Amino acid sequence: RPDEVAGAVAAAIDFGARVRGMVARCRDRLTALRADGASPVLWQGASKTVGLLTALGADHGTAFAVDLSPDRHDHFLPASALAVRAPAVLAEALPRHVVLMNPVYTAEVRAELDRLTPATQLLTINDLFAV
Repeated sequence: RPDEVAGAVAAAIDFGARVRGMVARCRDRLTALRADGASPVLWQGASKTVGLLTALGADHGTAFAVDLSPDRHDHFLPASALAVRAPAVLAEALPRHVVLMNPVYTAEVRAELDRLTPATQLLTINDLFAV
């Protein structure tokens, strides 16, 4: 039984180290996007975004989030107080980079960006975490 406990503890420690590495990569990539001249926008104003921003801390450097749900527009995300806006604001904001929190919707969001702000680079959260 002690071997099982030791194995579980080692797995938990390894998991924590991997998560810290992923968060650091994400933070570094967001910093690089900001260095390109503008703060990135997050596409989704819900729990996944709240979790990401909580992990990143106050220095996440994102401009705002957009969400298709009208119930989320003109509200703020818990903990970070990041504003959630309608996608239509992208036509005026003209962000250089949008980070999509759910890659399943890449084609749909790319089509919306092509309509609103075609020059915007679309990245997914997976792009920010990748090694």
